[in-house]
Amino acid sequence: MKARSRKRAGLLVVDQAMVDDAAYGLMLWDGESKGTLNSVINMVRQDKPVVVYLAPNIVDPDKTTFGIFNCEQLFRDVWDGYFADAMDEKWIAARVEQAVESAKAKRPRSESERTGLRVYMRNYILDHTARFEESRRHFFMIDLYPENAARFNLVATPATALAPVNGA
Repeated sequence: MKARSRKRAGLLVVDQAMVDDAAYGLMLWDGESKGTLNSVINMVRQDKPVVVYLAPNIVDPDKTTFGIFNCEQLFRDVWDGYFADAMDEKWIAARVEQAVESAKAKRPRSESERTGLRVYMRNYILDHTARFEESRRHFFMIDLYPENAARFNLVATPATALAPVNGA
């Protein structure tokens, strides 16, 4: 067996062990790596949730080395996408109505309860600092690894374009 084949076989064993041990997967894929694709397929075969972040620009043009991929930048990219949605009145209204419909499906609600829920949900969505911190805690697993709070000390930039609703 050639050295390259032995190395690949060893990587497959390591990749499979990671899949077997994982509860879920977050894959950063360049669109070409067969190892990453194989891990995604194995996660799906084991009915484990997997998210694939397609990032073709993480590979150097000469295709010999991976560039450094910054997980903080990935978080910022995901957050910026959420924030763009969360600043759109139509998106906010749709999310609020989705929450109201979900609550109604669980039990009938009076009009005043639905109005109160609409106000609560809108304010919840527009509390960008809290949503950012909540996302940061989950993304960097700070509850599980408290030392990550200092390691990934990102802060939200204030947003004031949309105002919370008072009352109800």
